Amino acid sequence: MEWEYKFRNVILDRGMDYYENGAVHLISNEGGIIYATVAGSGTRLYSVTLKIQNDELISSSCTCPYAEDGHMCKHMAAVLFTVEDDLDIIDTGGAVEEVDRDARKIQNGAEKFFRRLDMGYQYYDLQAITESCAFSPELWDQGMALADSGKLRLSNIESRFRQSGIGQNLIVNGAVDNSKYNDGNDVELRADRNDLLEANCWCPDCSSRWSGHYGYGYSRIMGCEHLVALIILAARYMKDNPIGDNTDVRGLMIMRSYGSAAVARAEDRQGRLAGDVTLEPRIEYKKGNLELTFRIGIDKMFVIKNLSEFVRLVKESGIAEYGSGASAVEIPHGRGCFDDSERYIDYIERYVAEEEMFREKAGEKYRANIKTDVGKSLDLFGSRLDEFYELLEGNKVEFTDKERYSKKQAIQPVDGRYEPVMEIRIDKGSDEFDGLTVESDLSGIFTGTRHAYYIGSEGFLRESEEFSRDIRPLLENARGKILRFSIGRSKMSDFYYTMLPKLKDTFDVRGEIEDEIEAFIPPEASFEFYLDAENDDVTCKALSIYGDKKYLISESTDMVSREDVKEALVLQTLMNWFTSYDEETGLYYCDSDEGKIYDLLENGLDRLLDIGEVNTTDRFKHLKVRSKTKVSIGVSLDNGLLDLSIATTDVEPEELMEILSGYKTRRKYYRLKNGDFINTEDPNLKTLGEMVSVLNISAEDLKKGSLKIPAYRALYLDSLLAESDDIYADRDRHYRELVKSFKTVSESDFEEPASLKNVLRNYQKTGFRWLSTVEAYGLGGILADDMGLGKTVQMISVILSYKEKAGDESQPSLIVTPASLIYNWEEEFRRFAPNLKILLVAGGQGERRKLIDKYRDYDVLVTSYDLLKRDIAKYKDKTFHYQVIDEGQFIKNHSTAAAKSVKVINSSVRFALTGTPIENRLSELWSIFDYLMPGFLYTYEQFRKNFETPIVKSRDEETIARLQKMVAPFILRRLKKEVLRELPDKIEKVRPEQMEGRQRELYDAQVLHMKKTLQTQDEGDFNKSKIQILSELTRLRQICCDPSLCFEDYDGPSAKREGCMELIESAVEGEHKMLLFSQFTSMLDVLKKDLDKAGIRYHVITGATPKEQRLRLVNEFNHDDVPVFLISLKAGGTGLNLIGADIVIHYDPWWNLAVQNQATDRAHRIGQTKVVTEYKLIAKNTIEEKIVELQEKKRDLADQIISGEGSEASLASMSKDDLLELLG
Repeated sequence: MEWEYKFRNVILDRGMDYYENGAVHLISNEGGIIYATVAGSGTRLYSVTLKIQNDELISSSCTCPYAEDGHMCKHMAAVLFTVEDDLDIIDTGGAVEEVDRDARKIQNGAEKFFRRLDMGYQYYDLQAITESCAFSPELWDQGMALADSGKLRLSNIESRFRQSGIGQNLIVNGAVDNSKYNDGNDVELRADRNDLLEANCWCPDCSSRWSGHYGYGYSRIMGCEHLVALIILAARYMKDNPIGDNTDVRGLMIMRSYGSAAVARAEDRQGRLAGDVTLEPRIEYKKGNLELTFRIGIDKMFVIKNLSEFVRLVKESGIAEYGSGASAVEIPHGRGCFDDSERYIDYIERYVAEEEMFREKAGEKYRANIKTDVGKSLDLFGSRLDEFYELLEGNKVEFTDKERYSKKQAIQPVDGRYEPVMEIRIDKGSDEFDGLTVESDLSGIFTGTRHAYYIGSEGFLRESEEFSRDIRPLLENARGKILRFSIGRSKMSDFYYTMLPKLKDTFDVRGEIEDEIEAFIPPEASFEFYLDAENDDVTCKALSIYGDKKYLISESTDMVSREDVKEALVLQTLMNWFTSYDEETGLYYCDSDEGKIYDLLENGLDRLLDIGEVNTTDRFKHLKVRSKTKVSIGVSLDNGLLDLSIATTDVEPEELMEILSGYKTRRKYYRLKNGDFINTEDPNLKTLGEMVSVLNISAEDLKKGSLKIPAYRALYLDSLLAESDDIYADRDRHYRELVKSFKTVSESDFEEPASLKNVLRNYQKTGFRWLSTVEAYGLGGILADDMGLGKTVQMISVILSYKEKAGDESQPSLIVTPASLIYNWEEEFRRFAPNLKILLVAGGQGERRKLIDKYRDYDVLVTSYDLLKRDIAKYKDKTFHYQVIDEGQFIKNHSTAAAKSVKVINSSVRFALTGTPIENRLSELWSIFDYLMPGFLYTYEQFRKNFETPIVKSRDEETIARLQKMVAPFILRRLKKEVLRELPDKIEKVRPEQMEGRQRELYDAQVLHMKKTLQTQDEGDFNKSKIQILSELTRLRQICCDPSLCFEDYDGPSAKREGCMELIESAVEGEHKMLLFSQFTSMLDVLKKDLDKAGIRYHVITGATPKEQRLRLVNEFNHDDVPVFLISLKAGGTGLNLIGADIVIHYDPWWNLAVQNQATDRAHRIGQTKVVTEYKLIAKNTIEEKIVELQEKKRDLADQIISGEGSEASLASMSKDDLLELLG
C-alpha cells in the first residue's frame, strides 16, 4: 500500500517517532474504516479515521488543529505506520478484533445507562463519546459508584467554538471533594460531537497510576473512575439542560445583527464564545485635548488601535485577533456578543462616521491625501462629551492627565459643583492705580454642548447649565486653560457692579481689593423713564443716574467711569418697543406702531419697572388694555333646533366680528375705535371666536344677537361653555335635559327588550341606551366598539325594541353591510330576535327587484354596499325607520358610488357600526358623519380647510381639540380591556359566508356526484370504498375553502377567502394580533399571496417547519408587531404558547371540536391578559354547517365520525345514511 507520497518528509519523520514510541492505540476496523487514538504532546489525545479500500488510502481525518486546516498530519502517519506493520488489521482480524470484542462486551453497562436515561436529541452524543473510550466493565461500575456517592461534582460544563468558528467542542470539568489541586478542576475532558479529544485527571491517585504509562494522558483503552463519573454526571445534567448547537459563529453573528431575541445573548451552556465581550472606555488629557479610547476583551483587555476597523467588524459580525503569539485571542465583534457595554457601540459608530466625513472633506478641500481611518482615539468635546457622560450611567472610567501627571485614576460621574479659584490683584503703574489683573487656572474644565464638566481628582463632575453658560466665554479667552485679563480704571464701574457679582457665583474669588479701589468706583447706576402719548404715538425719555448726576442714556459725557455695559443693556431693552430716537429732543418713539404700543402696555411697563422708576403723563394713562370682555350666551331647544343668543356689554356688535376675526388670524390684540386695546387671547373671546368659527355664525347673526342652529350642535356647545367660567350662560330646561341625557346614558329610562335582558352584558345594555338616546333627539351616531364586543347584537336590541313598541305601525329598517357579512346578520337576527321578519336582498337583479318591492312585508332588509348601489333606483321611493351601515369604513371615500348610495336613502334614524372610524385620513370621518348628519362637519371643502389641513400638516392641537369636542358625543367606543370584567375568557363567533356563482356550481356538482355514487352502492361496495369517500369529502371541503385547491385554473369568486381577508384587515386596523388555522397547507399558501398583496406581514408554521424554527417564530410573534400567524391545524394545534394573539380564526372546521379547541388554546391559556375572540368561518348551506352542528349538538358522534386525525379507521362507524345526511 503506497501512501507516503501524500505526506511531507518532516511529517513522516514525526509520525514514525510517534509510532515507535507506542502512541497509537487502535479501536476498531469497520468495513475498511480504521478508528484510532494517538496520544499527542503533553496530555493531548487525538482521534484519527482512515478509509482504506483495495490497499489504497481513500480519505483521512484527525482532530488536531493542523489537520483541521486541511493538512496531512503526523498522527495520521503514525496510524498508517502501525497498519503497515500489521496488515492483518485491514482485514479486521488479530488484536483489533480482540479489542472490538472487548469493546462490545464492556459497553453493556454504558448502553444500559444511556438507554434508561433517554436524553433525546443532543448536539453531543455522549454515548458515542463513552464508547470511544472503551472503559472496562469494572471501571464503569467504579465510575458509576463514584458519581452516585457525591464525592465528585461538576464544576463546569460548556460548549466552546473551535478556532475555525465552525463546530463546537464540549468542555467538562469536575472537582473531587476536599481537593487541594487545580482550583477544584481535578478532572476534565474535551470532546467533539462523537469522540473524546483530550482528558486529564490530576488527583494524586490517578497521577501516580499513570506516571509510568507513556507519559501521556488517557488512551482509548485506559482511564480512571473519575473520567467515567464525570461523563455520567455530564449526561445527567445534559438530559434537562442541552449543551451546544450546530449554529456556527458566523451564523450566530448574523442572527444577532438581526436582533433575534432567541440569540441575543450567547449563554454559557449554549456556546460561550470564550466569554462575554466587554468594551472599556478610557479618557486621556494631553496636548490640550480630551481623548477617548477603548479597550476590548473577555478575560484580558486589549487596546482597540483602529476604531474604523472596529466599526467594520461590528457591522460584519466579524472576528478579530488581539495580542500576539501564544497569548493571542480571537474576539467576536457581532452585536449580542457584548455585555451591557454594548451601549457604547452606537456611540462609536456615529462619531467614527462623523470623523471620517470630516477628514474626507478636508482632503477634498486641501487636495491632500488625508487618511480617513480613525485610529485609536476620538476627540471628546461638545455633544460627544455630553452623550458620553450619559452613556457612563454612573460607572467609573479610567482617566489619565498627561499634562500634569501621568498617574491613572478611576473617576466616577456625578452631578456636582467645582469652584475654580480666581485671584484678583491691583495693578499700579508709577505708583498710580492702573486697574486690576484677574487670573484663574481652568485646567480640568471642559465644555459640552449643554453642560460644562470638571474632570480631575474630585471626580467627573457635570456642572449646571448656568455655570456652563458663564464659564464658556472665559474658556474661549483662556490660553492653555490659564485665564488672565486686565480691567482699567474707566471700566471699573462695569466690572465691579455687573461682572464681579456673577464671577463670585462661579468662582472662589480671592483678593482684598474693595478698600483700594473704592475711590475709583462711582455710585451704581439707576434709571428713570418718562412716558407720554400724543398724536397716536408713544414717546420715552430714558435717564441714567449716578448719585446726583443724570444723563440721557444715549448721551456721551466726560465722566470717566459710567456703567457702559449696563446702560447698553437698558438701551437694548428699550429697542423692543421704541424703534427710533430724536437726538434734539432726547426722546424714543414707537413710530405709531400699534403692535409695539400694545406690547409696551401689556408687557413693557412691567419690564421697565423692574429696571428703574417709571413716570407717565395723564395722556399716557388714558391708554388701556381690556383683559376681559363680558360675554353672555342664551341657549334653548325648540322643535329640534337650538335658539342661540349672544351679547357683549363692553363691545358694540359691529366691532365684535372684527375682534373675532383677529382670533382667526391669531392676532394678539384689537384696537377699538375709542383707542382702547382688547386682548384677543382673553379666554372669553377665544371661546366666542371658536363658537363663531365652528357654528358658522355670520356678521349679520352677531349683529342681530340671535340665530337658530341644528340640535346636533348642543353637546359641542355645552362642552365649549363648560371650559369658560367667566361666560354667563342661560340654558333652558329642554336643552339641559338633552345634555343630561347624554351625560347619564347608563341611568336613562330606556328598557332593553325582555327577551334580551339576560343576554346582553352590562356594557351592551349601556350601548342600547346610548343608541336609544341618540335616536330620541333625532340624531345619528357611530357605535365603534372593539372587535368581538357585540356591535351587532346591540343594534339588533334597538331594532327589536322599536318593533315591540311600534307594533304594526313600525316601518322597515335597512342594514347595509359588506357582502361577506349579509348571512352573518341573518344568523344573528335568528339567534337574538327570531320573531323579526328578515329579508336578504340578494340574488340576481330581477329577483332583487321583486324582493325590494315587498319591503313593507318585512321588519328588516339586509343588503350589501355593492348591491345597494346597483339597486339604488328601486330604493328612492322607499322610507325606512333605521338605516344602519355595518363596517362603516366602507364609505370612507365620499366620492364612491357606495358612499353616495347610502346617503340618498330616506331614513328617520341613521347609525354606523365600525371598529375603525378613521383608517388613514380624516376625510373618512367626514364621510361617515356626512351620512349620519349631513352638514354636521360642513361641506368637505370647509372641513378640509378648517380641520383636515391644519391637523395633518401642522398637528394643530387647538384644531384637534375642537374636532374632538364636536364628534365625541356621537361616537361610543369601548375596548376589550375596558370591559374586561364583563367578558368571558373567550368569545366564540360563527361567521357564515355565502358561496355564489361558479363556486356554488362546483360545490353542488360535487355533492350530486357523491350522492349518485352512494345511492348506487350496496353495503359491501360502500364498506370497500370508504377511503375514496374520505377523499371525496375532503375535495368537497376544499371547494368551500377555495376552489383553486382542487381546480388549478380557477379564478372565480371565493366567499370565505374574501370574507377572511376582510376580517384580517379589520383586525389589523384595530391593532389586534391573530392566529389563523387551516387543515390545508395549500390554503395557507393561497392566503399568503393575499396577505402579501395587502402588505400585511405574517409568520407561518406547517408540518415542514423545523422544531427549532417553530420555537423562534413563536417567541418572535409574542414580542413583535407582526399581526398574523398562519398555522396548519395539525402542526401547530398543540404545544405552542402564542399568548401574543387575541383573535383566533378557524378557516375551515374540523370534525373533532376538541382539536379546534386545542388550537384556540394556543392563545387562550395561562399568561393571556386579553380576551380572546374565536371566529369560525363557515360556508353557508354546505357540509361545513353540518360539521358545526355535529360539533355543537353531537360531540360524541363527531369523535366517532373521524377520531380527530382523519384516518381510514375513523370512518368505520359511518353508515351510508349518515353520509347522505351529511351531504344534505
